[in-house]
Amino acid sequence: MPPFRCSWLPLDKATNPPPYNSAIAPRARHPLHFILSQIPSALSPNATPRQLRTQPPQQIAQKSGITADISGTIPAKILTPNGFFKNCNRRIDSKKVATAYSTNLILVQESGPLPSPDTGPDKVLLEVRDFSLRFRGAPSDQINHVNFTVHPGKTLCVVGESGCGKSVTSLAMMGLLPAGAATIRSGEMVFEGQKLDLADHTAMRKLRGSRMTMIFQEPMTSLNPAFRIGDQITEAVLAHSDASKSEAEDKALAILKRVGIPAAEKRMRDYPHQLSGGMRQRVMIAMALVNDPALLIADEPTTALDVTIQAQILELIRDLQAETDMGTIMITHDLGVVAEIADTVAVMYAGTIVETGPAERIFNDPQHPYTIGLMSSIPQLSGPRGRLATVPGMVPTTQNMPQGCRFATRCPFAQPICAQEPPLAPLEGGHAVACHFAPLETHLEQSA
Repeated sequence: MPPFRCSWLPLDKATNPPPYNSAIAPRARHPLHFILSQIPSALSPNATPRQLRTQPPQQIAQKSGITADISGTIPAKILTPNGFFKNCNRRIDSKKVATAYSTNLILVQESGPLPSPDTGPDKVLLEVRDFSLRFRGAPSDQINHVNFTVHPGKTLCVVGESGCGKSVTSLAMMGLLPAGAATIRSGEMVFEGQKLDLADHTAMRKLRGSRMTMIFQEPMTSLNPAFRIGDQITEAVLAHSDASKSEAEDKALAILKRVGIPAAEKRMRDYPHQLSGGMRQRVMIAMALVNDPALLIADEPTTALDVTIQAQILELIRDLQAETDMGTIMITHDLGVVAEIADTVAVMYAGTIVETGPAERIFNDPQHPYTIGLMSSIPQLSGPRGRLATVPGMVPTTQNMPQGCRFATRCPFAQPICAQEPPLAPLEGGHAVACHFAPLETHLEQSA
């Protein structure tokens, strides 16, 4: 029997549940819907999202009046009468699932993702549309007609060499560029259905650290060396909630434990220089996630870490993302990291998205010459040994940006047509490439 997804739905949305669908789970022997009859005091109808989210499904199952035989691992999602708010990500493997006490919730089990207007696969958390940005005094745009989307619970990896505009895009998104340093030339950013006004610093300040957060590249320069770790995390809670000082401290302690900081009570009183690099990065992750953001931007969070700690940090981000259903933008030049965690990939060169699509398609069938160059530069563990392939030249600055295709001066396929800027044209399966000669195999056949 396949695994089943458990979701909480408002009872008013499931008064007339659909009949059992054998096409969804042809070998399932249990009904798909279980009405929850009561709820324990710890899970009152007015319980907070955190109280609901932290209640283990095993305890819910023990309080049951209705049971059903199932098998498999069950990821749980919780929805309130107002709709979806968090992915519980509690996993159990049990022969019985029982209902908890409630008069306004229903537990739904099915073999596929729950079709819901609030949590459907097409919901967009962040959409960047035709975004262009130019620094003051620069003759050309630093960010040039950038488009991408981020979905809840998914990871978009933005890859490219240093100087390609990855961090500038994220800083602009967070409203962290210095005032007057740059001008938005075109486009917009839409977050949770609302257009971001990057010039409204008051609104952006309320958004930063609450619904949208960022992990910076070097935690030692991001953490304040004059304040204790606990004080810095507590400040983030107090800035975005009405919690008391003691409640904020409790929340800070809980998030430090959640990200795997040992002896968290002691670390609350430590200064940043007293922690290792991996511990400081965990503190940055804790600070970013303490207010349950919908979007996390991670700007090369593993660059300065050894491979063991890097793997732990990536696993931590992945687990927390599954638990909270947050969308993630991972900025990196490490294609190994991309292969490990990406759902979708956007390849950026000189401020332009040159290729984007599902990670599997990008790795199995790269179509832009720059993407192919990046892939070819990865060392191989097997096969004949030789010099690594390189992409000749350097990323152009805004002072010497070529007309048309920005990669033309380094491209082995460059032709006169490359003096015209190529559009980001769709291929198959969500794959899109900004190249006049894509798909490349067709161009190579014609040239042969």
